[in-house]
Amino acid sequence: MEENQSSKVETMLTKLLLHRRECLWGLFLFCLSACAWIVIAGSGFSCHKHLELKNMMARWQEKPNDLVLFEKVSQALKKHPKLLRQYDASIAQTLIGMACYDQAAPYTDGPLAYLRNESPEHASFSETTLLIEKGLYQDSLEKAIRLKEQMGKEESFLYFHNLLRIASLQKHLSNLPGEMAAWEDCKEFLGWKEGLSASCFSEEILRLYKEKNIDLKEYVQNRSDECSSAMKSSF
Repeated sequence: MEENQSSKVETMLTKLLLHRRECLWGLFLFCLSACAWIVIAGSGFSCHKHLELKNMMARWQEKPNDLVLFEKVSQALKKHPKLLRQYDASIAQTLIGMACYDQAAPYTDGPLAYLRNESPEHASFSETTLLIEKGLYQDSLEKAIRLKEQMGKEESFLYFHNLLRIASLQKHLSNLPGEMAAWEDCKEFLGWKEGLSASCFSEEILRLYKEKNIDLKEYVQNRSDECSSAMKSSF
């Protein structure tokens, strides 16, 4: 039972660390929705042509390895750049899911630029995601730590998940002292350390994880204890 519990949390942390297609979909879909105010008529693209492009996009996303189809989509958007802001998020999501980072880069610029203006912290978290996707784990860790310092213990899901990301990255980089410190930060933030009390926000986080059958408090404490034991045995 305990092994199954640990496995569930490890899976969750892997998704957070890698922040792959599920999380990227949420980020880019948000940006896509935020930019959806563009008027098709103002783009010089007829409704009929726009429908053709939309259908072409759908076909390409079903067969993302179809380079001919992707080239057609790219050429259509080059002719009508105003429409790019409606499709760049979806294109970036698909290309990143295929590990085509260089090709995806131009299509991430728009969504990230929007986020930098509207929510710099979310933009930073998302930029770290792209670094992780490229396997730049040390750079990712440093950026995540800077975000933590910039946010200053803000009571938000973003801040907490950035703490979890730091712990995951430290674990991935086999940095036991760093990982243990990150788990201690999580416990302090959620009021799980001696002399502190859990806030309503902390209880809400626990409730959300329990809905996924994850005992987050137990896992954080167990992982912290494992790090401490491993460090002691290394001396």
